[in-house]
Amino acid sequence: MVVNGQSVNYGNSVRVTTTNIIDSDIDPETGVANTRQEVLNLKILCQTPQEAGQIVNTLKPLLAKGEPIYFSGGLPSRKQDGSIEVVVEMPKLTKASK
Repeated sequence: MVVNGQSVNYGNSVRVTTTNIIDSDIDPETGVANTRQEVLNLKILCQTPQEAGQIVNTLKPLLAKGEPIYFSGGLPSRKQDGSIEVVVEMPKLTKASK
């Protein structure tokens, strides 16, 4: 995969990137709620590239339909680009999470 012009190897994993728009308190000067954008990367560990492909093929139609997808994860870590990454499990889809 190429990110920002650099080749990135994620190993046997699948990445799901989400963007959360967060409203904060109302700014007293403008009377408008300030918003900020937070990027969250979910990393699903897989045992093989084939397993990663199966997960991608399972997730794509769910995402296209806007259906909820449930993950179980650990503590987040902030990456150098400012995004937040959480290693997650999808017990019904991955063998690595057993």
